[in-house]
Amino acid sequence: MYPGRNFPPRRQNRRENVNESIRVREVRAVFPDGTTEVMPTAAALRKAQLAGPPARESLERAHSGPRAHFSIVERNRIQLVPIAAVVYFKAELKYVTMRTLEREYIIEESLVSLEKEFAETFLRIHRNCLVARAAISGFERAAGSTEDESHWEVVLEGVPERLPVSRRQWSEVREVLGQR
Repeated sequence: MYPGRNFPPRRQNRRENVNESIRVREVRAVFPDGTTEVMPTAAALRKAQLAGPPARESLERAHSGPRAHFSIVERNRIQLVPIAAVVYFKAELKYVTMRTLEREYIIEESLVSLEKEFAETFLRIHRNCLVARAAISGFERAAGSTEDESHWEVVLEGVPERLPVSRRQWSEVREVLGQR
């Protein structure tokens, strides 16, 4: 060390239990009848254990169908986006872009799971794209440099982008939209 300099001693990391800082002393317990109560965590756990598992009917009511909203975490806040506001989902690398009339959002769900959950609302037009059936206003033939390279694109209401329809999906898209 340098003579004449006094440095304070190093502080030891005193936290013995890493989880100590995230323990909660009180919780807001929500009961099956819909009432809520703020109570100590230990008392809430005892009461939940005495109540037993939830009834099968209440679980089935809770998961009776697809979600009504997507919860988007953005800048330390959660924003709910209604499913009806979504125009299309497009996969790009690891993430999926969710497009509404106003803007785009990034979500971390696979197109396959979205297609299974919202099969009645969205239609697959390409291996990387699901489009809301209600948002489709028509189709246009996009010209390529040769006749073989031309393809169909979907025209969406309120969105300037045109999304390509793959050759593999074109017959199914035509069939599904012919029924409406």
